[in-house]
Amino acid sequence: MDALKAAVRRCRAKLDKVNIADISGLEKLVANLPYEGDRLRFINLIAGLKIGLNQIGPDDILDATPGQKLAAFQFGYEGEVLKVVDQPIKPYEREKDIAMAALEAAIQNGIYVNEDLQATNVSPRVRDAFARLQTTMSSYTNIVQIGAGAQICSRYVQMEAEELSSSIAGMLIGHLESVFAALSQFQNWREYCENAYGLHLEPGSIKQLTESAARLVKHLRDIPTVDPAVSDALETVVSWVEDEEQPDKRDVLSLGRTLENIWSAVVKQTLSFAKDTLAATRKLVISAIAGGLLVYAATMVPIIAKIPGAQWIEIAYTYIKSVREKP
Repeated sequence: MDALKAAVRRCRAKLDKVNIADISGLEKLVANLPYEGDRLRFINLIAGLKIGLNQIGPDDILDATPGQKLAAFQFGYEGEVLKVVDQPIKPYEREKDIAMAALEAAIQNGIYVNEDLQATNVSPRVRDAFARLQTTMSSYTNIVQIGAGAQICSRYVQMEAEELSSSIAGMLIGHLESVFAALSQFQNWREYCENAYGLHLEPGSIKQLTESAARLVKHLRDIPTVDPAVSDALETVVSWVEDEEQPDKRDVLSLGRTLENIWSAVVKQTLSFAKDTLAATRKLVISAIAGGLLVYAATMVPIIAKIPGAQWIEIAYTYIKSVREKP
């Protein structure tokens, strides 16, 4: 590690004279690091140096950019417009019958629960939250949104426990237990929860990411190549986190993954279109499509990159930023 740090200092001291041999030497030292976290940190540094030497091009970035990941929202392009795309619930074959039966049972129970709520004096936010959960479940389009909706309902029930009669509270809690039991039958949801529980972001980083994402929402609304539903989606996941002193890790992952999915869609679209065009056209395209993300990238990207599997975003950001800044 000491030898590597010394080599990095030498490279940083002569950034305008770094050559391929210097980078190769760094790569050999990094390969011998025992800890993956340390390797990833230096790999990103090396990637930045390679970009500076034009050793990394659009194809390399495209290969490193993942597709859309399981999240509260996924995105794709229709022509030149970025839009939200559905995530149909697709249980694994071995779990399909049991999982879908459990979900159907929760949906049927939800019909009766929502009908009963209409005849009570529960607060509008509780009634609306359970109605939204029912709509989300009945759409069969997003397992993460079902989970998030159930979490919101659970928080509201806890906050208003003293105002609810024992019979109503029991009915609502029982319904939520059936929803979470159904979710637990889906491997995608179980893996999503495991990823969330393994997420380690400091409260300050979560706050910074949330505030930057909220500003990005407003910025995206002014970009004609971004469908309004994209801004609405990002605003939704921001709201799940910003009002909580200690947000649920699953909600934090929803925010981070939604941002990661936006970046993935934009990077793939931008570079797929731009790599075969003239340099001037490439710069214009990147400025128009990715410029909105770059405005807040310096704040958000280092935090998103801390999410397991999202380290690619730092290299993509460095590349797009470097291309955009070229004369």
